[in-house]
Amino acid sequence: MAEYIKKIAVIKQLKSGFSSDGGALSGMVKAESYAGFLKVEVSLINFAPLAEGRYLFGLTDGKNYHFFEGACCEAESPINIAHGFAFAVCFCHKTAAPIASAYCGQVASALPCLVQAMQNAESVKKSPPIIYDDDAIAEDNYFENTPIESDNAVCKNQTRKEGQSIKKDETPIRPIAGKATVEELQGGFAHGDYYATVQAEVEKLLSSYPKLEELEGAIEGSKFVKIEYAKGQFYAFGVLYIGGKPAYLCYGVPSLNAQTPPKSFGGATYIPCKKGGYWLLYQDARTGVSVAVDIK
Repeated sequence: MAEYIKKIAVIKQLKSGFSSDGGALSGMVKAESYAGFLKVEVSLINFAPLAEGRYLFGLTDGKNYHFFEGACCEAESPINIAHGFAFAVCFCHKTAAPIASAYCGQVASALPCLVQAMQNAESVKKSPPIIYDDDAIAEDNYFENTPIESDNAVCKNQTRKEGQSIKKDETPIRPIAGKATVEELQGGFAHGDYYATVQAEVEKLLSSYPKLEELEGAIEGSKFVKIEYAKGQFYAFGVLYIGGKPAYLCYGVPSLNAQTPPKSFGGATYIPCKKGGYWLLYQDARTGVSVAVDIK
């Protein structure tokens, strides 16, 4: 039986000059794959309206590629996101310039090839194809050599059953786009140095966005902020501390439904607050591995 998989990642800026207010580009991309079918939803934060040209989106599982325009795409595709995905946003006007990206799982290194494929498609003025040669080599590595200027990248393997234990060799996920190398991302943080690689970005987030006091009040020893990605819509990001040290990185969405998490938040924990509550996903700050946490 085919495996139904959902993953999410937060978009980070690669190139400045495309925001509506001079701030960093951000957003969220949600991907689902099942039996040869792919669905992708994109929420852009702070992207300026274009007077000319267009935004082109691309997603890859490291072997196959899918390009599209617009906030949502549903199509037949050989892409399987079981091991993660890489995502890119290109500004297209005669050529395709990469301006933002997102990634999760074990395919972060596929981003340069994805960008190259998007640029090739634009240069020959053909309709963007779904599949490209997975042996294509990009001349520029936009992932490793580009300074990270924006917020975060979050992903979650939705195939894990609730309460299922974490295997020691499970590939970690990265909620914050720090300065770790691709090798570190793929190899894990077995020595417990994960938080150190993202500390600067975490502290920047916690100091740049409004405090989410209702969640801080519900969870002792925590810090949370409210990150708005559309008018009236936001997600929560925070850190849970134990003994004064970071123990978990958290990503959440508000919800009045305490029984059933959103489709992309399977295995999340519901935290009730004075007005509604939040579904939260957690990562171990020491290893970067996604974990189930029982908050009491």
